[in-house]
This record gives sequence, structure tokens and C-alpha cells, in this order.
Amino acid sequence: MRLMVKVGAILGIIGSILFLIVGLYTILISRLLYTGITNIILGSLGILGVVLAFRDMKIAGYILLLLAGVAGFIGSFIPLYVWDDHGYLRFYYLCGTTLNVDLILMIIGGIFGIALGDKKERKDF
Repeated sequence: MRLMVKVGAILGIIGSILFLIVGLYTILISRLLYTGITNIILGSLGILGVVLAFRDMKIAGYILLLLAGVAGFIGSFIPLYVWDDHGYLRFYYLCGTTLNVDLILMIIGGIFGIALGDKKERKDF
């Protein structure tokens, strides 16, 4: 049973690290500053949630992980309109993802952690 509780945190850390890598790639290679900063902030929030889940505050950590995943998933549908150097209007999305795999891993990890947590922990929170 203890391993099943850790599965949510492991899925969350994989998704958060993928999200951070996408954010760094977005800033360094494609130079989309707003998209990259949003990815880095939400990925860091997911990693903070996983660290809290591995420490004493499990339910609060999984809630942070779940909120970061849901915010990233919603942000992947919000367009940003940008004028380029040639006068064309281009649009990008607020959160760039790896086919939403990273966000799905974060959301599933948060749900697993909340659902498989001890009843005592859920009552204390």
C-alpha cells in the first residue's frame, strides 16, 4: 500500500520535470519568453508539490501538484497573439507542452495521491 501512495508522487515528478524541460527549451531555442516563464513557474510549482508530498504535508503537496497540472492544461488552450517583424499576426499558446503528456502525468499523480492518501491525512487537512 505504501508503494501505491508513492506512485502519484513519482508520476508527478516525471511530469513536472518534463514541463520544466519544455519551458527551458521554449526560452532558449524558440525565444517565446511568456510561454517559457509560465512553463517554468508551473513546473516548479509541481516539483514543490511533489517535495511536500514526499515530506510530511502529503495532501497539500498533491493539491499543489494537481493545481499546477490543471492550470497548465487550461493554459495550453489560451492563445497569445504576437505581431512578428514582418507584420504578420502569429499566435502561440500560454503553456507549451509535450503533447499534454507532462500535464496528464501531473494531474494523474495528484489524483492518485489524494485518492490513495490515508483517511487520517485527509481529515487533518
